[in-house]
Amino acid sequence: MTKTVSRSGWAGEKGVFEGDFAVDIDFAFWAKKYREGYEGEIEYKERSGRIRVERSPTFERISRDLRRKGYLEELDFVNICSWKTKRQKKRYAKNSRGRVEKISRNMMAGQRGPEELIKELIELNGVGVPVATAIMTVVFPQKYCIVDYRASRAFLWLVSRRRNFGKYREYLSLMDRFRNYASVEFYAEYLEKIKRWASKRRMTAREVEMALWKYDEEEGKAE
Repeated sequence: MTKTVSRSGWAGEKGVFEGDFAVDIDFAFWAKKYREGYEGEIEYKERSGRIRVERSPTFERISRDLRRKGYLEELDFVNICSWKTKRQKKRYAKNSRGRVEKISRNMMAGQRGPEELIKELIELNGVGVPVATAIMTVVFPQKYCIVDYRASRAFLWLVSRRRNFGKYREYLSLMDRFRNYASVEFYAEYLEKIKRWASKRRMTAREVEMALWKYDEEEGKAE
């Protein structure tokens, strides 16, 4: 079936089940809208010492340059964290250079899974699960995505859209997982499902997450 996209971003082929998920939005449409409205930027330091600014929401240049360098400097770390949220900026700055370098080198070695990476990153001052996933995604945008309130709320809506809950307790279990969206356990499930959606659409997990975020921002506005 050929999909058609309305101005609202809905796909003509609706209610498509993927496992126990009903996917009802056009991810490419919403990811494009996210990209068009994106105004973020991250200042970072190349291996040569030159300061660059990343303005792409899919982090093409910064991810390549930081992986070549092999670790995060204080500037890189504080600016990536502050891009996600500035609320803990003073705490980000309290991390020692050596601590940031050690943990980021471990991350870039590529020998740890997402849950282990998050557990190491949240040992740093000011870093919770959402910020940890932002660091991981900026460095490895092909492998990871960011978890936050907006994207996970849209994720929950898709999961529950046409799922046939046999028992009320099954629904409560789903709601409890959302309530704990800023947890290592939720992220593992969230990442797995988003990567599945991404693979079927030839998108990255980051692009799918961008679509979820934008969908929530647009459709969640008060009438």
